[in-house]
Amino acid sequence: MLVVIKPTFTFYMSNSFSPNGDGRNETFRPYGNGWDTDNYSMRIYSRWGQLIFSTTDVNHGWNGMMPDGITEAQQEVYSVKVWVKGLDGQDHEYIRIVYVIR
Repeated sequence: MLVVIKPTFTFYMSNSFSPNGDGRNETFRPYGNGWDTDNYSMRIYSRWGQLIFSTTDVNHGWNGMMPDGITEAQQEVYSVKVWVKGLDGQDHEYIRIVYVIR
């Protein structure tokens, strides 16, 4: 008998983070299992639709900085769009909000 265990797709994304320099909860990124890490994209937008952050590296989270890398993002709400392919080949898209708390 052959037993095949398929990885379970799980996805978790918090709704807030605090990039305030205390060493805890400094970056924002989703977590989970069963992802094809070569097929991943995360984009973060301001409430006016300006692209603030973009990555295709599942291990690279947003540090709460604006695109210039100098200015801190204000304490407010941002939109997050994540696209990831599961190891089963199924596409998953998530649109959420995240609060920056300083």
